[in-house]
Amino acid sequence: MSVEFVRIPIPEASEDLLKKATEIINLANAKYDRIFPGLRMDNYPLERDYIDYQLVLAKSEGEVIGTMTLIESKGGLKIELLAVSPKAHGQGMGSQLLAEASQQAKGQGLNRIWLEALDQGNLVNYYLSQGFQEDFREDKPIGFWNSSEPFVLVTLSRTVD
Repeated sequence: MSVEFVRIPIPEASEDLLKKATEIINLANAKYDRIFPGLRMDNYPLERDYIDYQLVLAKSEGEVIGTMTLIESKGGLKIELLAVSPKAHGQGMGSQLLAEASQQAKGQGLNRIWLEALDQGNLVNYYLSQGFQEDFREDKPIGFWNSSEPFVLVTLSRTVD
């Protein structure tokens, strides 16, 4: 699968690109509906809540099939809202997005990328398989991020080659 990455500061992103990214993020977040009932990015617009972030879109044949946001934070490049379209699951898109984040970090003179992940399903194991190491694990109570039940938030990082 041939993939092109589009990188743009969120305030400069068109309404159409923001909408496409939001749709993919909403699809990815649906699996956490038990913990975060009704969590939809429509309630947290990228152009309002992620104004200092860079939006990265992965496109194949003109269609957006993956997305993430990036921001320099805590001495590294933080990845948030990484999501892959169901059409691209199992095709290495997550790995390609992580590689793109590493390239971005390196280009900015940063030596690590990092993210936070819910300890749900195989998510943490996926990041460990991608060369991340677990830095911190924290139990979060009911109500944190409007959750309906407690959950574990794991911080993971990876050195940029």
